[in-house]
Parts: sequence; C-alpha cells; structure tokens
Amino acid sequence: CEERAGNTNLAVSFEKIKLWYVFTSRRPWRHDDPGQAWPGSFACGDRPVPPWENGAQARTLRILRSDAGRLSLWPVVVWRLVDLLLERGIVPAATLYHWDLPESLQRGGGWANRETAYRFSDYAAIVAGALGDRVAIWTTVNEPWVAAFVGHAAGMHAPGIRDLRQAVLSSHHLLLGHGLAARAVVEQVGSSATIGITLNLAPVTAASEDPVDVAAAQRLDAHLNRWFLDPVLRGSYPELLYAEYQQIV
Repeated sequence: CEERAGNTNLAVSFEKIKLWYVFTSRRPWRHDDPGQAWPGSFACGDRPVPPWENGAQARTLRILRSDAGRLSLWPVVVWRLVDLLLERGIVPAATLYHWDLPESLQRGGGWANRETAYRFSDYAAIVAGALGDRVAIWTTVNEPWVAAFVGHAAGMHAPGIRDLRQAVLSSHHLLLGHGLAARAVVEQVGSSATIGITLNLAPVTAASEDPVDVAAAQRLDAHLNRWFLDPVLRGSYPELLYAEYQQIV
C-alpha cells in the first residue's frame, strides 16, 4: 500500500515508515483488532479519520479565510491533504507526532525506551524528505506533557500506563525525540524550515502568600511548564524537580 507524494515521483511506502500512526475509528478507545494491536490495547483517538479526500475541510478553511492549517501527519490521508491545502492557498503546518505510536514500538517499551526517540528521528527524515518541497512549517511533538504524564502516570491516554518512572523517562525521551527530529527535518528540508514543538502550558498562581501555597505553586509550575520549557530554551531541567525525578528513574 503506498501513496504518491504530490507532484514528485517519490512513492512513500506505509511499510517503510512503519505506520507511526495507529488509529481506530471504533468506540471506545480500547479495541480488539488483531490486525492493529494486541487485544485490549489503547488506540489514539475515538473519531473516524476525517474525509480529507473530498476537500471539505480544506474548503472550510478557505471560506474562513484562514491562511494556514495545522495537520497531524496521519499517513493514510496526509499526502492528499497537503496538496488540497496548497491548492486553496493555505499554508500546511505539519505535526510529526500527535500521540500516535506504532504498537510494535510500544511493545519494545514505547517512549520509556530511549531507542524510540531515534526511530522517531528516522520517521521524521522520511516524512520531511517526502513533503519538504511543499511543507515549510513543522511541529515535532504535540503536547509531550500529555503523552508522558497523562499516558504513562495517570493512564488516561495511550498507552494507558500508571507508572511515574515510565512517565518521567518518556518525558525525557520525547524531548530527545524533538531535538533529533528537528535536526532530521533540517537535514532534509534545509535551514529555512520553521520547526518547533507544541507545549500545553498553563499559568500557575499560588492560592495565597502562605509559604506552603507558594511552594505548591512553584512545584506545579515546574512539573507542568518548566519541565519542558527549560530543556528547550535553557538546555537543562528545573532544579526543583530534577533531583527527585532523577531518583525515580
């Protein structure tokens, strides 16, 4: 199964990119399709793949006079979608990872395994090589805090694990994957590409001036915001949590 990458002659094989996107359109999130996952595993969404083939969403963006459209790189539809957006004068902004990990990598430890960051870099290079002539805006990872802590500590998102150690390891490897993927995109597209990461940040304010409340707010800010902001912008983790999380892993 393969799709032609727009007007180029490059055929991108679904097998070659290892189907980074794992999806089921059936509710609930757990499914039992042996062709996609082992029984009871978590999928990464509960809605069907949007019908980009007919161009409805691309036309809607145009009607709204949007000059850019963000898309997650679902291999099933993305090649057509990029062309549809460009045909309507809409700049495609591509997201490489939006919580969609191959089951085979999850079986090998998922994001808690450092090797996954390097496989993500391989994937980024393949996709950028295929779409780099038409996509200039790239997001590496969407909301790594959610993937790491909601998926691996709270167990509410895929892969449905409740293990703080795996969550902390995953957070580090997602950030490593961001850096490796950004480098891979630049190598394929060139330094003119705009590359970033999407972080779900939130303001944190102490309930009062009581030292206990202030300390609690600082800790939450470090966990929710600075655990990802500091490595990206400063190259280090916040000291408030680093020693504690280091002991966990």
